[in-house]
Amino acid sequence: LPDGVEATASVAPGDSISHAVASLDWLPGEVVVVGSSRLAQQSRLFLGTTAATMLRELPVPMIVVPRAGH
Repeated sequence: LPDGVEATASVAPGDSISHAVASLDWLPGEVVVVGSSRLAQQSRLFLGTTAATMLRELPVPMIVVPRAGH
């Protein structure tokens, strides 16, 4: 990351993605960065089942980083 840009990693507890997302305190301007699934089809924008569910549940933007070679 460039100087002055901070990033943190969080692990959210919960028995579902919805519960995990709700357990975090979201701040204005935050984003979630996830890696694409090796099993996801290209037509699904590199999203696996978990990332697709996260996209629907998150109150902030999500960035999907494609796997190498995609």
